[in-house]
Amino acid sequence: WRVDIETNTTPASFVQTATENQLNFSALAPLHSYFLERSADLNTWNPLSTLSSTPGGTLGYNDPIPTLGGKAFYRLRYFSP
Repeated sequence: WRVDIETNTTPASFVQTATENQLNFSALAPLHSYFLERSADLNTWNPLSTLSSTPGGTLGYNDPIPTLGGKAFYRLRYFSP
């Protein structure tokens, strides 16, 4: 997991179900935008969504599993306009 420069946190929780990966982050900048990306190899990153954190500095995302048994790495990037 990686959360870039402005924050230094890990996901509050990560749950893998039969059909999706459930990602929940905390201790983020309140009411701020973040880019969520996924990679299978840590070299090529694919955008999943642009998300806004809550007033409490949390956000969540449910990612459908593209390939059962495949690896998925996630990166949350702070949006700096």
